[in-house]
Amino acid sequence: EGQVNVTLRPRQPGSSIKVFDYGQLFAQRSGTNYGPGSILPDKDISSIYGAKLYNYDGRFFGNIPIREALGNSRNPPAVQAAYVAGIDNVINLSRDMGDHSYCVGEDYGLSAAIGGCHVRQVEHVNAYASIARGGVYKQESYILDVKNAQSQVIKQWKDQSKKVMDPQVAFMLTDILT
Repeated sequence: EGQVNVTLRPRQPGSSIKVFDYGQLFAQRSGTNYGPGSILPDKDISSIYGAKLYNYDGRFFGNIPIREALGNSRNPPAVQAAYVAGIDNVINLSRDMGDHSYCVGEDYGLSAAIGGCHVRQVEHVNAYASIARGGVYKQESYILDVKNAQSQVIKQWKDQSKKVMDPQVAFMLTDILT
């Protein structure tokens, strides 16, 4: 009837996806490890990205801490974070956190690091809730229980929580976002 529920419609999340670039970069692994104080350059990275990449203000800040890069939504550091962490790893983390439809069936490349794919808004909100829960994913639910006329529970939601992110990483991201 001409009405669209935009929360269920696939839409580009824009810069709000960047939190997962850094979440994957902060994950412990062999080699160099990163944290909020690690430095990434905010500069022209067309050699990595394959095209000219700008920030919303058209400027570059030079070498900046990740905390500042995420806090100011700088594009080149986010793409570099996804490049170092592996864009497929970033997408998988995003999906594990709740963005199940992000980049599904799309040819994304590094543009996914700055919101170049589509996701349902309800999923994206739940992915952020997973960060707030210390890296614990819970499937979104709109109905907690169904009762009959005698108030007997016929069906009830069961908590099937799953730890998908190191709580320390979730804490670092939450701290930056504050």
